[in-house]
Amino acid sequence: MLETRRPPLELPHALSQVKIRGTPHMPLVFFLDYDGTLSPIVNDPDSAFLPDATRSTLAHLANRYTTAIVSGRSLNKLRNFVKLESLYYAASHGFDILGPDGQKRHQLVEGQFVPDLKSAAHEISGAIEHIPGAFVEDNWFAVSVHHRRCDERDIPQIEAIIDGVLNRFPSIRKCTGRRVFELRPRLEWDKGKAVDWILHALELEGACVPIYIGDDRTDEDAFRAVKKHHGISIIVADGNENVSQTHADYLLRDPSEVEAFLDGFLEPQDI
Repeated sequence: MLETRRPPLELPHALSQVKIRGTPHMPLVFFLDYDGTLSPIVNDPDSAFLPDATRSTLAHLANRYTTAIVSGRSLNKLRNFVKLESLYYAASHGFDILGPDGQKRHQLVEGQFVPDLKSAAHEISGAIEHIPGAFVEDNWFAVSVHHRRCDERDIPQIEAIIDGVLNRFPSIRKCTGRRVFELRPRLEWDKGKAVDWILHALELEGACVPIYIGDDRTDEDAFRAVKKHHGISIIVADGNENVSQTHADYLLRDPSEVEAFLDGFLEPQDI
């Protein structure tokens, strides 16, 4: 099937155009990115706190619908930010999946991958420490090399350092995200595969309408996955993002619109 992509700002707006509601035989299932989707992008990743209104909406949403957070963050960081036990968490780009109340844990990564990630992160951290604003975040089964605080002219140097280090670690691959380079195990796994795994584990393949909301290049795999499951994909974009063409169906402008969109699926008695 021919894949079509469009500039994000040309997409119809989800708040006015998405009218779907689930049924007992075809319930809605929500998959949500974290940074830039539920929480605003901030210069310090450790300060990407979830707004209280969004946490409340998520808590009510999870009481009514299966809801998952799909993020590049480590599981511990993600849970500490969200502080809700009623959700599914697909952390480290889906390499580490945990169900509500600690159920159904799935860790894909074994063997040498984690030691190699740790070693590569250590080498890269030392090699970029002279570049203002550049820093490494350990997400356990993935590593983020942030350049959101850097001079644009320094980014090619950061990427060259990463590439030089990864030449010695063939088990790791580099991906590009929103103002970040992501290092992951060289496995056929991504956010889209995590969506597939959760739907299969819950026996919901072909028996639900999945909705995925994300803002990053790393969410494009998940957009394609939900299309395969006849779901709805929504990109969060304001014109300043690094995604020029997207597989998403609809647009939301920022995390406040995401919260408003999710709130629209609640009933008065939920709140």
